[in-house]
Amino acid sequence: MMPKPIQTMAWAYQQLCAGEDPWTALGNFKNAWYDYAKHIRADLVSEPLGKPDQDTAHTRHWAAFCATSGAMPGRKKRLFMGRDLPHLENGQQ
Repeated sequence: MMPKPIQTMAWAYQQLCAGEDPWTALGNFKNAWYDYAKHIRADLVSEPLGKPDQDTAHTRHWAAFCATSGAMPGRKKRLFMGRDLPHLENGQQ
C-alpha cells in the first residue's frame, strides 16, 4: 500500500489558489492534523505558503487565513467548522 501524501497548510493554500473547494483543501489538512500526521504537526505548518501565480483578493484572503491558522491551530479547535467561517456558509469566497 502506498503511503498517502501529507496535506500541509502550504499545500492546502496552493490548492485554494488554484480554485479547489475550501472544504476539500482545508478538510484534507484537518485530516492530517487530527489523524494520520498528528505525530508531525509542527511539520504541517512549518513550510512557507509560497507565492501564488496571481495576486488577487481571493489569494490574499486565503493567505491570511492559512497564515493565521498555521500560527495557532492548537489554540482553536473549531477553526475548520462552518461556525468559524460564516462567509463560506453563504457561498462566498
